[in-house]
Amino acid sequence: MTGLECFYMVRREDPDRDTSGLIAFPVVRFFDPDRKSDGSPVLKLGGGGPGNPVGFESSYFGLHWYYTNLAAPAGRDLYVMDPRGVGMAHPRLYCSDFLEEHDAVFESPETTQKEQRSLREGYKACKQFLDRMQHDLSQYNSLAVAGDAEALRQALNVDRWVLFGQSFAARYALTVAREFPRSVEAMVLAGAAFPGRGLLEHPVAVEQIPFEKLFAHCEATPDCDRETLETRFGRLVNRLESEPITVNDPGHGIHDGYGRGYRLDRFVLTGARLVDLVQRGLVKAEKFVKFGVLVGELEKGVTRELRSWLPGYLEYWLGSTYSDPVFYAHYCSEIHPLIDFAADARKRGKAPEYLRSFNRGVTREDEEAGCALWGVLPADPVEARSVETDIPTLFLQGRLDPVTPLEVMQNELKNFGRREVLVFDDLSHADWHGHECAMVAGARFLERKSLDSMQGQCADGR
Repeated sequence: MTGLECFYMVRREDPDRDTSGLIAFPVVRFFDPDRKSDGSPVLKLGGGGPGNPVGFESSYFGLHWYYTNLAAPAGRDLYVMDPRGVGMAHPRLYCSDFLEEHDAVFESPETTQKEQRSLREGYKACKQFLDRMQHDLSQYNSLAVAGDAEALRQALNVDRWVLFGQSFAARYALTVAREFPRSVEAMVLAGAAFPGRGLLEHPVAVEQIPFEKLFAHCEATPDCDRETLETRFGRLVNRLESEPITVNDPGHGIHDGYGRGYRLDRFVLTGARLVDLVQRGLVKAEKFVKFGVLVGELEKGVTRELRSWLPGYLEYWLGSTYSDPVFYAHYCSEIHPLIDFAADARKRGKAPEYLRSFNRGVTREDEEAGCALWGVLPADPVEARSVETDIPTLFLQGRLDPVTPLEVMQNELKNFGRREVLVFDDLSHADWHGHECAMVAGARFLERKSLDSMQGQCADGR
């Protein structure tokens, strides 16, 4: 039997101001009530994003899986927290109530520019509401979350954490390691995002990498001709721009993490939306395999496979679980100031035509206007530098990952004096839950601070 404790950690939004308002973030502890923990507890730092909840509102059993497969085998307790402003935190900063008109753009073949304008109007109303509630978005960033993790450690009288982070939550872990190194015993990072420059030929690099990974996967797959498939995809994108396909009742039977359905009578698939849908769908490895089926059906006007891609896409754009304000508070302070727009322009000019069409009209000025709307200033220059540490760190990496690619992780390894790496050939960015071998490797690492023979025990890990 697993023990369970649930509570809120309460802090001031700005811990350095006594007059700042109170915030609270949820914490759940999984433990064995029949024995004492053998070592430092594991702390799972949110759901990534930034802005994604960890899943308290919909998936207790999903979180328990991490206890069963990662913490418990190493004799550790597991603590799970939502970052401030996200999920079940108070306040929960989100904009879905202000984006109802934007939701309707998916019912017609709007251009990317019109979609962006509609989104910005919704965000403007959302930001005005947050201002009236006196929320300070400058307090919603990686450094603030790291401070929350340290305050939690002190409140619980925990000596040191083992930090577990996936995607952007790995950046939270690395920020804790940078700011409070004595509070960390070890780290297990899956599909890690890093402080520093990383992918900062953004946004074009972020948009190109999924397709580079996709067509490289095709090239390595028997009976898949890369040139033919990419050419067919490009033609399909062009055709859909002038002859879009309509899916009726696209939200039937699906809902977001809070049980909220989608108010769409139809979904109009344009070429630009197809590019966006595929790019976002490739966080799951199964979509690499299904891409050819998607293209083949859409060429015939069939939408059966498309419907299997829509739940994740609608959740991203229309769901109420994701915190847009928290995302932009991070993006505008930690990422946007570091973008090399000159490199971005050079890469844009070399992009495939289907990507150039997708990006047409989205400019540097658009990005800067978006950040100006949220009123968040650039972060301290330390966020532009990689974290260097000798804290034992295990990197779990999917070779197909288009969000936090293997190549970026490999470039960062020089900054970790004690590290182990396990690469999984057939995993993408969002495939870690349910992959027992990865968590078994994590548990082994927590016990020994090395993988030893574990390297050869995962069928597709190396």
